[in-house]
Amino acid sequence: MSNVAFPNYSDMNSRLNSFQGWPRETTDQPARGLAKARFFYIGSADRVQCFHCGVRLRNWDGKDDPSSCHRLYSPDCPFISQREPFNRQYADNKNMLDSHGMTAPIAEEGPADSPRI
Repeated sequence: MSNVAFPNYSDMNSRLNSFQGWPRETTDQPARGLAKARFFYIGSADRVQCFHCGVRLRNWDGKDDPSSCHRLYSPDCPFISQREPFNRQYADNKNMLDSHGMTAPIAEEGPADSPRI
């Protein structure tokens, strides 16, 4: 894997282990689904980041599809685009929500956080 943003999280177990302290009281999004979509928990609020492309997302709820969100916000991530089917209905609904100011989850701009290791 070349150009991997966070190679320490390239395996599922490492990503799952990062979810210690995941705010279950404020989000209905299960850690397993996020880890399967190549995200690890960065230890702040409900912020997760892709180990491969580095996209960082937050504001999750139980209705969000992590793989489709990953592809929606990082369509060029080779790791997610090769492995996960795109949920067009989810993306269309997501775009409708965005236009009404009810965004969940949202991408964060700026440099990648230094995750807890």
